[in-house]
Amino acid sequence: MTNDNEPAERRKHKRFQVPTGSIVSFGPHSSILGKIIDMSMGGIAFRYISEASANGSHLDIFLNEHNFYMGKVQFKIVEDFEIDNKVLYKISDGVVPRRRTMRRGSVQFGDLTRQQEAELGHFLQNYTLGEA
Repeated sequence: MTNDNEPAERRKHKRFQVPTGSIVSFGPHSSILGKIIDMSMGGIAFRYISEASANGSHLDIFLNEHNFYMGKVQFKIVEDFEIDNKVLYKISDGVVPRRRTMRRGSVQFGDLTRQQEAELGHFLQNYTLGEA
């Protein structure tokens, strides 16, 4: 029996926690790098610092600890919003500190190749830290 006050779960795939050092990059020449919060066979959630939303035609996933790389993954942005806007570092006296915006984004993977599906499945099975 479900509670009518609870929102319906829209996700089709289980989400998994990822190890520290799991990074997403928006390519091919983007300067936006994000820290992956969790991921599934359907997409990823991440945090990043930028004055603009993440964008691009594809993304790349890195995990240095296990030398894992999955590149050129098509995606669609599901969410992208500001979570904090503050001075993240102080510059020497006399210089105005710059403000940087911490953002949280979620993307849904586009059509994955068979190789990308296999790589993602391998990542989720072997390198994650359990369900999110």
